[in-house]
Amino acid sequence: KLCKKLHSATQDELIYQYKVPFEIAETFATVSIMFLKFAQFFESEKILLPDVSLRDSLLLEMTQTFENKKFYQNLDTQIRVNALNVGRNLNFDESHAVNVTQLALSIYDQIPDIHSMGLRERSFLQAASLLHDIGKGISNRSHHKHSQYIIQAQDFFYFDENERNIIANIARYHRRSAPKNTHPDYAILNHEDKMIVMKLSAILRLADSLDNSHMQMVKEIKIEHTGNQLIFHVYILNNMFAEVYSFLGKKKLFEDFFGYEIKLQVRNYEPAK
Repeated sequence: KLCKKLHSATQDELIYQYKVPFEIAETFATVSIMFLKFAQFFESEKILLPDVSLRDSLLLEMTQTFENKKFYQNLDTQIRVNALNVGRNLNFDESHAVNVTQLALSIYDQIPDIHSMGLRERSFLQAASLLHDIGKGISNRSHHKHSQYIIQAQDFFYFDENERNIIANIARYHRRSAPKNTHPDYAILNHEDKMIVMKLSAILRLADSLDNSHMQMVKEIKIEHTGNQLIFHVYILNNMFAEVYSFLGKKKLFEDFFGYEIKLQVRNYEPAK
């Protein structure tokens, strides 16, 4: 009965007689009928509503998204400074580490629909990329394993023990065998974290292969997505035989896990004038 009265009332009547706020008076009658239909369908005597509008919810989500991006932008700076300081103490190849990180993040940012990860996982990739070769400060032999335990021992105040283990595993698997459940530090991760390690180590392998000579030949990557194929248009300064050979071997983990075939197209880099 009330819904019928509301539906036949004018906007002024809704405002002054029924005390409906002006900003929702225009749609109030229609919405009331919608809620009536909900109540009839679910055979409910009551419908409880939160004291917040859809507009308020959208504004809150937008604010949180902005704050989240701002937090991770600041975190990226902290990670970079922290990782570079650790690397310099062990005399790492900084130019290689920075270049591989740029390439890895470029790949990550161009394929969000494929990896389905966010800013948190991106921060893991950045830390692992900067420190993936840190183990060479101990020994070049099995340096990926040395990188793993060095990272695990670091005191990143913004990463907890489990997150440090994720980063350490990503760095470990930038070369040699793929992650296996027979490896203790990988086995203790839950299923979701294992998938993060698998995805990010596959991306890191691609980036590392593109600076195999440690001479920073690759200046830019543009990824073209066609069907089940990813074409990596790689822009270089000079011939990069070592990088091409390494890329062909290291792309396998990515192809096997994500189910995409990767093709490499090498192009000459022309700096903007």
